[in-house]
Amino acid sequence: MRLLAPVLALTLSGCLALVAPEGPSNIRDLVAARARWNLRGAANYTIRGSTNCFCVYGGQVVDVAVTNGVVTGVTLVATNTAVPSELAAGFRSVEQLFDVIDEAIRKDAQRIEVEYDSDRGFPTRLWIDWSDRIADEEYGFNITAVTVR
Repeated sequence: MRLLAPVLALTLSGCLALVAPEGPSNIRDLVAARARWNLRGAANYTIRGSTNCFCVYGGQVVDVAVTNGVVTGVTLVATNTAVPSELAAGFRSVEQLFDVIDEAIRKDAQRIEVEYDSDRGFPTRLWIDWSDRIADEEYGFNITAVTVR
């Protein structure tokens, strides 16, 4: 069992508390990226990207509309058709992706790979393998663009 590092608490547009597993660089990167997003991000934007998962829309390019930080719609780019709301619930806003990364760090996921936009901080590539003992529970998302609306 991995030893957990002490709690790291920072104030960035409110209080953000993270618990660090043995890789504190994941926390530093997340905190820095979230701070950049809070400074340069927006409440209303569209994410263009694709999920990497064993799921219905895995690998397909989608536009995820976010209004006031909440996902309000998902469109398949290839066909310009809306993803049904019951399936669109699996897509996340930038803020929610930060929360998923935070959760993976706190729960000591087996593998966490994240790359962030150097200017605005949003995750451009995310891959989480929660457990090496479970098949097909991995989650990934690639973001190619975030357009402010």
